[in-house]
Amino acid sequence: MAIQNSIAAGGSINVVNGDLWAPSAAALNGFTINYSAGNSLVTSPAFDFATVFSSITAESATYAAMAANSTATIPSSPAIAYLNVGSGVADGTPAVFSLDGNTLLHNGNIQTIDLNLNGKNPSAIIINLTGASINYDWSGENINVLRDTFLRPKILWNFPNATSVTLGKPLYGSTCSLCHAHGSWGAIEGSVMAKDYLGNVAVKLPLWEGGASICTDASDFGDSLLFADASSTAIATIKLGANAGDVDSPPAANAAATADDLAGTDDEDGLISATLTIGSSGTLFINRVNGSGANACLNAWIDWDGDGILGETNGGIADQVIANVVIPPGTSGNQSYAVTVPSSILAGQFMPDFDHLHQQSRAD
Repeated sequence: MAIQNSIAAGGSINVVNGDLWAPSAAALNGFTINYSAGNSLVTSPAFDFATVFSSITAESATYAAMAANSTATIPSSPAIAYLNVGSGVADGTPAVFSLDGNTLLHNGNIQTIDLNLNGKNPSAIIINLTGASINYDWSGENINVLRDTFLRPKILWNFPNATSVTLGKPLYGSTCSLCHAHGSWGAIEGSVMAKDYLGNVAVKLPLWEGGASICTDASDFGDSLLFADASSTAIATIKLGANAGDVDSPPAANAAATADDLAGTDDEDGLISATLTIGSSGTLFINRVNGSGANACLNAWIDWDGDGILGETNGGIADQVIANVVIPPGTSGNQSYAVTVPSSILAGQFMPDFDHLHQQSRAD
Protein backbone atom coordinates (compact mmCIF):
# COMPACT_ATOMS: atom_id res chain seq x y z
CA MET A 1 0.00 0.00 0.00
CA ALA A 2 1.28 3.46 -0.91
CA ILE A 3 -0.03 6.89 0.10
CA GLN A 4 0.85 9.82 -2.15
CA ASN A 5 -0.22 12.76 0.03
CA SER A 6 -2.14 11.82 3.17
CA ILE A 7 -5.12 9.84 4.43
CA ALA A 8 -8.22 11.11 6.23
CA ALA A 9 -7.81 11.48 9.99
CA GLY A 10 -8.76 8.82 12.50
CA GLY A 11 -9.37 5.08 12.47
CA SER A 12 -6.99 2.19 11.85
CA ILE A 13 -5.49 0.21 8.98
CA ASN A 14 -4.41 -3.43 9.09
CA VAL A 15 -1.39 -4.05 6.85
CA VAL A 16 -1.20 -7.83 6.47
CA ASN A 17 1.13 -8.18 3.47
CA GLY A 18 3.92 -5.80 2.47
CA ASP A 19 4.99 -2.42 3.80
CA LEU A 20 3.09 0.85 3.98
CA TRP A 21 4.66 3.68 1.93
CA ALA A 22 3.95 7.30 2.91
CA PRO A 23 5.78 10.63 2.49
CA SER A 24 6.07 10.94 6.28
CA ALA A 25 4.58 9.66 9.51
CA ALA A 26 2.52 12.87 9.66
CA ALA A 27 0.76 11.82 6.45
CA LEU A 28 -1.02 9.07 8.44
CA ASN A 29 -3.05 11.75 10.28
CA GLY A 30 -3.13 9.85 13.54
CA PHE A 31 -4.24 6.54 12.03
CA THR A 32 -3.35 3.45 14.01
CA ILE A 33 -1.42 1.12 11.71
CA ASN A 34 -1.45 -2.55 12.67
CA TYR A 35 1.45 -4.34 10.99
CA SER A 36 2.15 -8.05 10.78
CA ALA A 37 4.94 -10.34 9.59
CA GLY A 38 7.65 -7.72 10.09
CA ASN A 39 6.01 -5.08 7.88
CA SER A 40 6.67 -1.41 8.60
CA LEU A 41 6.18 2.21 7.54
CA VAL A 42 8.56 3.22 4.72
CA THR A 43 9.17 6.93 4.10
CA SER A 44 12.49 6.83 2.21
CA PRO A 45 13.25 6.53 -0.63
CA ALA A 46 10.13 8.28 -1.84
CA PHE A 47 7.62 6.20 -3.78
CA ASP A 48 7.69 7.21 -7.46
CA PHE A 49 3.97 7.81 -8.01
CA ALA A 50 4.41 9.66 -11.31
CA THR A 51 6.19 6.76 -12.98
CA VAL A 52 3.88 4.13 -11.51
CA PHE A 53 0.70 5.99 -12.45
CA SER A 54 2.02 6.68 -15.96
CA SER A 55 2.72 2.97 -16.36
CA ILE A 56 -0.75 2.01 -15.09
CA THR A 57 -2.40 4.55 -17.39
CA ALA A 58 -0.56 3.13 -20.40
CA GLU A 59 -1.42 -0.41 -19.36
CA SER A 60 -5.14 0.41 -18.94
CA ALA A 61 -5.24 2.08 -22.36
CA THR A 62 -3.57 -0.94 -23.92
CA TYR A 63 -6.17 -3.30 -22.49
CA ALA A 64 -9.03 -1.01 -23.55
CA ALA A 65 -7.72 -0.97 -27.13
CA MET A 66 -7.61 -4.76 -27.40
CA ALA A 67 -10.23 -6.25 -29.71
CA ALA A 68 -12.98 -8.09 -27.85
CA ASN A 69 -12.95 -11.83 -28.48
CA SER A 70 -15.46 -12.87 -25.81
CA THR A 71 -19.08 -11.95 -25.09
CA ALA A 72 -21.59 -11.70 -22.24
CA THR A 73 -25.07 -13.16 -21.91
CA ILE A 74 -27.20 -10.43 -20.29
CA PRO A 75 -30.68 -11.62 -19.19
CA SER A 76 -33.82 -9.62 -20.00
CA SER A 77 -35.59 -11.08 -16.96
CA PRO A 78 -34.16 -12.14 -13.58
CA ALA A 79 -31.43 -14.75 -14.21
CA ILE A 80 -27.68 -15.35 -14.17
CA ALA A 81 -25.43 -13.22 -16.41
CA TYR A 82 -22.55 -15.13 -17.97
CA LEU A 83 -19.20 -13.86 -19.19
CA ASN A 84 -18.44 -16.31 -22.00
CA VAL A 85 -14.84 -16.84 -23.09
CA GLY A 86 -14.88 -16.86 -26.89
CA SER A 87 -14.59 -20.11 -28.82
CA GLY A 88 -11.69 -18.61 -30.81
CA VAL A 89 -9.55 -17.81 -27.73
CA ALA A 90 -6.45 -20.00 -27.87
CA ASP A 91 -5.07 -21.43 -24.64
CA GLY A 92 -2.41 -19.16 -23.18
CA THR A 93 -3.81 -16.00 -24.81
CA PRO A 94 -6.05 -13.30 -23.27
CA ALA A 95 -9.83 -13.39 -23.25
CA VAL A 96 -11.10 -9.84 -23.78
CA PHE A 97 -14.57 -8.48 -23.02
CA SER A 98 -15.91 -5.02 -23.89
CA LEU A 99 -19.16 -4.18 -22.10
CA ASP A 100 -21.14 -1.22 -20.87
CA GLY A 101 -20.34 -1.05 -17.17
CA ASN A 102 -23.81 -0.31 -15.86
CA THR A 103 -25.45 -2.90 -18.15
CA LEU A 104 -23.44 -5.52 -16.29
CA LEU A 105 -23.20 -4.08 -12.77
CA HIS A 106 -26.26 -1.81 -12.40
CA ASN A 107 -28.93 -4.17 -13.73
CA GLY A 108 -31.88 -5.43 -11.71
CA ASN A 109 -32.35 -8.45 -14.00
CA ILE A 110 -28.91 -9.85 -13.14
CA GLN A 111 -29.22 -12.09 -10.09
CA THR A 112 -25.58 -13.20 -10.15
CA ILE A 113 -22.57 -12.96 -12.49
CA ASP A 114 -20.62 -16.07 -13.48
CA LEU A 115 -17.77 -16.91 -15.86
CA ASN A 116 -18.05 -19.56 -18.58
CA LEU A 117 -14.54 -20.64 -19.61
CA ASN A 118 -15.95 -22.59 -22.58
CA GLY A 119 -13.23 -25.22 -22.08
CA LYS A 120 -10.48 -22.65 -22.57
CA ASN A 121 -7.40 -21.78 -20.51
CA PRO A 122 -6.79 -18.05 -21.15
CA SER A 123 -3.63 -16.35 -19.90
CA ALA A 124 -5.70 -13.37 -18.73
CA ILE A 125 -9.34 -12.31 -18.54
CA ILE A 126 -9.65 -8.62 -19.38
CA ILE A 127 -13.11 -7.18 -18.66
CA ASN A 128 -13.24 -3.66 -20.15
CA LEU A 129 -16.24 -1.80 -18.72
CA THR A 130 -17.12 1.46 -20.46
CA GLY A 131 -19.08 4.39 -19.08
CA ALA A 132 -18.35 7.57 -17.14
CA SER A 133 -20.12 6.79 -13.84
CA ILE A 134 -20.42 3.12 -12.97
CA ASN A 135 -22.18 1.62 -9.95
CA TYR A 136 -22.09 -2.01 -8.85
CA ASP A 137 -25.30 -2.21 -6.86
CA TRP A 138 -28.44 -3.65 -8.48
CA SER A 139 -26.72 -6.63 -10.11
CA GLY A 140 -26.03 -9.71 -8.04
CA GLU A 141 -22.64 -10.89 -6.82
CA ASN A 142 -19.83 -12.71 -8.62
CA ILE A 143 -20.28 -16.47 -8.17
CA ASN A 144 -18.77 -19.88 -8.92
CA VAL A 145 -16.02 -19.81 -11.59
CA LEU A 146 -15.66 -16.02 -11.34
CA ARG A 147 -14.65 -16.52 -7.70
CA ASP A 148 -12.15 -19.29 -8.43
CA THR A 149 -8.93 -18.64 -6.49
CA PHE A 150 -6.78 -20.03 -9.33
CA LEU A 151 -8.30 -17.63 -11.87
CA ARG A 152 -8.38 -14.58 -9.62
CA PRO A 153 -4.79 -13.39 -10.40
CA LYS A 154 -5.70 -13.49 -14.12
CA ILE A 155 -8.88 -11.39 -13.93
CA LEU A 156 -8.84 -7.62 -14.42
CA TRP A 157 -11.86 -5.32 -14.28
CA ASN A 158 -10.71 -2.33 -16.32
CA PHE A 159 -12.61 0.99 -16.20
CA PRO A 160 -10.65 2.98 -18.82
CA ASN A 161 -12.90 6.03 -19.23
CA ALA A 162 -14.84 6.23 -15.97
CA THR A 163 -14.85 9.36 -13.84
CA SER A 164 -16.43 7.54 -10.88
CA VAL A 165 -16.67 3.86 -9.93
CA THR A 166 -18.69 2.83 -6.87
CA LEU A 167 -18.43 -0.80 -5.78
CA GLY A 168 -21.31 -1.73 -3.49
CA LYS A 169 -20.40 -5.40 -3.88
CA PRO A 170 -17.08 -7.22 -4.18
CA LEU A 171 -15.37 -7.81 -7.52
CA TYR A 172 -13.23 -10.94 -7.75
CA GLY A 173 -10.00 -10.15 -9.52
CA SER A 174 -8.07 -6.89 -9.75
CA THR A 175 -9.58 -3.47 -10.41
CA CYS A 176 -8.02 -0.75 -12.56
CA SER A 177 -9.80 2.60 -12.29
CA LEU A 178 -7.90 5.73 -13.32
CA CYS A 179 -10.45 7.93 -11.60
CA HIS A 180 -12.14 8.00 -8.20
CA ALA A 181 -13.04 4.55 -6.87
CA HIS A 182 -15.23 3.86 -3.84
CA GLY A 183 -15.54 0.49 -2.12
CA SER A 184 -18.26 0.23 0.48
CA TRP A 185 -19.27 -3.41 0.96
CA GLY A 186 -17.53 -6.74 1.45
CA ALA A 187 -14.00 -6.80 0.04
CA ILE A 188 -11.98 -6.32 -3.13
CA GLU A 189 -10.44 -9.69 -3.91
CA GLY A 190 -7.36 -8.52 -5.79
CA SER A 191 -5.17 -5.52 -6.55
CA VAL A 192 -6.58 -1.99 -6.74
CA MET A 193 -5.08 0.57 -9.13
CA ALA A 194 -6.88 3.91 -8.81
CA LYS A 195 -6.14 7.63 -8.90
CA ASP A 196 -8.23 8.18 -5.76
CA TYR A 197 -9.71 5.51 -3.53
CA LEU A 198 -12.26 5.86 -0.75
CA GLY A 199 -13.28 2.68 0.98
CA ASN A 200 -14.07 0.94 4.23
CA VAL A 201 -13.51 -2.58 2.94
CA ALA A 202 -10.57 -4.94 2.85
CA VAL A 203 -8.34 -5.01 -0.24
CA LYS A 204 -7.00 -8.55 -0.47
CA LEU A 205 -4.62 -10.69 -2.43
CA PRO A 206 -3.87 -11.89 -5.04
CA LEU A 207 -1.88 -9.44 -7.12
CA TRP A 208 -2.74 -8.93 -10.80
CA GLU A 209 -0.55 -11.28 -12.85
CA GLY A 210 -2.32 -11.42 -16.20
CA GLY A 211 -0.43 -8.48 -17.69
CA ALA A 212 2.74 -10.55 -17.95
CA SER A 213 1.24 -12.39 -20.95
CA ILE A 214 0.43 -9.19 -22.87
CA CYS A 215 2.98 -7.02 -24.69
CA THR A 216 2.02 -3.38 -24.18
CA ASP A 217 2.85 -0.40 -26.34
CA ALA A 218 5.37 0.67 -23.70
CA SER A 219 7.68 -2.24 -24.52
CA ASP A 220 11.27 -1.70 -25.58
CA PHE A 221 12.65 -4.81 -27.30
CA GLY A 222 16.17 -6.00 -27.83
CA ASP A 223 17.51 -5.03 -31.26
CA SER A 224 19.78 -7.90 -32.29
CA LEU A 225 18.64 -10.90 -34.33
CA LEU A 226 21.27 -12.91 -32.48
CA PHE A 227 19.10 -13.16 -29.35
CA ALA A 228 15.51 -14.27 -28.90
CA ASP A 229 12.93 -11.46 -28.53
CA ALA A 230 12.73 -10.06 -25.01
CA SER A 231 11.20 -6.81 -23.85
CA SER A 232 11.04 -4.47 -20.88
CA THR A 233 8.75 -1.56 -20.09
CA ALA A 234 10.37 1.75 -21.02
CA ILE A 235 10.46 4.01 -17.94
CA ALA A 236 11.66 7.59 -18.33
CA THR A 237 13.30 7.79 -14.90
CA ILE A 238 15.43 4.64 -15.22
CA LYS A 239 17.52 4.17 -18.32
CA LEU A 240 20.88 3.49 -19.88
CA GLY A 241 22.04 6.65 -21.63
CA ALA A 242 20.62 10.15 -21.80
CA ASN A 243 17.88 9.29 -24.32
CA ALA A 244 14.63 7.79 -23.07
CA GLY A 245 13.92 4.18 -23.96
CA ASP A 246 12.40 3.96 -27.45
CA VAL A 247 9.27 1.80 -27.42
CA ASP A 248 9.23 -0.48 -30.43
CA SER A 249 6.39 -2.96 -30.39
CA PRO A 250 6.45 -5.02 -32.53
CA PRO A 251 10.20 -5.60 -32.24
CA ALA A 252 12.58 -4.19 -34.83
CA ALA A 253 15.79 -6.23 -35.03
CA ASN A 254 18.55 -6.93 -37.51
CA ALA A 255 22.00 -8.48 -37.54
CA ALA A 256 23.70 -5.17 -36.77
CA ALA A 257 21.22 -4.31 -33.96
CA THR A 258 20.41 -0.99 -35.66
CA ALA A 259 16.89 -1.59 -37.02
CA ASP A 260 14.99 0.38 -34.38
CA ASP A 261 17.31 3.39 -34.81
CA LEU A 262 15.47 4.23 -38.06
CA ALA A 263 12.26 5.23 -36.24
CA GLY A 264 11.62 7.08 -32.99
CA THR A 265 14.58 7.74 -30.70
CA ASP A 266 18.03 6.23 -31.17
CA ASP A 267 18.24 5.04 -27.57
CA GLU A 268 21.43 2.97 -27.89
CA ASP A 269 23.51 5.62 -26.11
CA GLY A 270 24.07 3.80 -22.81
CA LEU A 271 27.44 2.31 -23.75
CA ILE A 272 29.61 5.40 -24.14
CA SER A 273 32.77 3.55 -25.14
CA ALA A 274 34.50 0.20 -24.77
CA THR A 275 38.17 -0.69 -24.80
CA LEU A 276 38.50 -4.44 -25.27
CA THR A 277 41.75 -6.27 -26.06
CA ILE A 278 41.66 -10.02 -26.67
CA GLY A 279 43.38 -11.89 -23.85
CA SER A 280 43.69 -8.80 -21.69
CA SER A 281 41.67 -6.51 -19.45
CA GLY A 282 39.15 -4.06 -20.83
CA THR A 283 36.88 -1.21 -19.76
CA LEU A 284 33.22 -0.39 -20.43
CA PHE A 285 32.04 3.19 -19.92
CA ILE A 286 28.29 3.14 -19.27
CA ASN A 287 25.88 6.03 -18.76
CA ARG A 288 23.35 5.21 -16.03
CA VAL A 289 20.31 7.26 -14.95
CA ASN A 290 18.16 6.32 -11.96
CA GLY A 291 15.64 8.97 -10.97
CA SER A 292 13.07 6.52 -9.62
CA GLY A 293 13.65 7.03 -5.91
CA ALA A 294 14.55 3.36 -5.41
CA ASN A 295 17.57 1.16 -6.11
CA ALA A 296 17.98 -0.36 -9.56
CA CYS A 297 20.43 -3.07 -10.63
CA LEU A 298 22.72 -3.13 -13.63
CA ASN A 299 23.60 -6.37 -15.39
CA ALA A 300 25.63 -6.85 -18.57
CA TRP A 301 26.58 -9.78 -20.72
CA ILE A 302 28.93 -10.14 -23.67
CA ASP A 303 28.31 -13.14 -25.92
CA TRP A 304 32.03 -13.75 -26.41
CA ASP A 305 31.70 -16.43 -29.08
CA GLY A 306 28.74 -14.86 -30.88
CA ASP A 307 26.56 -17.99 -30.76
CA GLY A 308 23.44 -16.26 -29.43
CA ILE A 309 23.63 -18.00 -26.04
CA LEU A 310 24.23 -15.95 -22.91
CA GLY A 311 25.41 -17.52 -19.66
CA GLU A 312 28.33 -19.53 -21.04
CA THR A 313 32.04 -19.24 -20.32
CA ASN A 314 34.85 -18.89 -22.84
CA GLY A 315 38.39 -19.56 -21.75
CA GLY A 316 37.16 -19.48 -18.17
CA ILE A 317 35.60 -16.01 -18.64
CA ALA A 318 31.84 -15.74 -18.04
CA ASP A 319 29.51 -14.01 -20.50
CA GLN A 320 28.03 -12.03 -17.62
CA VAL A 321 30.55 -9.26 -17.04
CA ILE A 322 28.44 -7.11 -14.68
CA ALA A 323 26.22 -8.85 -12.13
CA ASN A 324 23.53 -7.08 -10.09
CA VAL A 325 25.50 -3.89 -9.44
CA VAL A 326 23.25 -1.59 -7.40
CA ILE A 327 22.55 1.78 -9.04
CA PRO A 328 21.35 4.07 -6.19
CA PRO A 329 18.52 6.56 -6.67
CA GLY A 330 19.78 9.92 -7.90
CA THR A 331 22.52 8.37 -10.07
CA SER A 332 23.16 10.20 -13.34
CA GLY A 333 26.35 9.97 -15.36
CA ASN A 334 29.10 7.71 -16.68
CA GLN A 335 30.88 4.94 -14.80
CA SER A 336 33.71 2.65 -15.87
CA TYR A 337 33.51 -1.11 -15.37
CA ALA A 338 36.50 -3.42 -15.75
CA VAL A 339 36.13 -6.66 -17.72
CA THR A 340 38.48 -9.47 -18.69
CA VAL A 341 38.46 -10.49 -22.37
CA PRO A 342 39.01 -14.19 -23.19
CA SER A 343 42.06 -15.07 -25.28
CA SER A 344 40.10 -17.74 -27.17
CA ILE A 345 37.75 -15.43 -29.11
CA LEU A 346 38.08 -13.85 -32.54
CA ALA A 347 37.92 -10.12 -33.21
CA GLY A 348 34.43 -8.89 -34.11
CA GLN A 349 32.50 -12.02 -33.16
CA PHE A 350 31.00 -10.90 -29.84
CA MET A 351 27.73 -9.10 -29.06
CA PRO A 352 26.94 -7.16 -25.83
CA ASP A 353 23.65 -7.14 -23.91
CA PHE A 354 22.92 -4.67 -21.09
CA ASP A 355 20.01 -4.66 -18.67
CA HIS A 356 18.78 -2.45 -15.78
CA LEU A 357 17.01 -5.16 -13.80
CA HIS A 358 14.05 -4.64 -11.46
CA GLN A 359 13.29 -1.29 -13.08
CA GLN A 360 13.83 -2.80 -16.53
CA SER A 361 15.39 -0.35 -18.95
CA ARG A 362 17.09 -2.43 -21.62
CA ALA A 363 19.57 -1.96 -24.46
CA ASP A 364 21.19 -4.52 -26.73
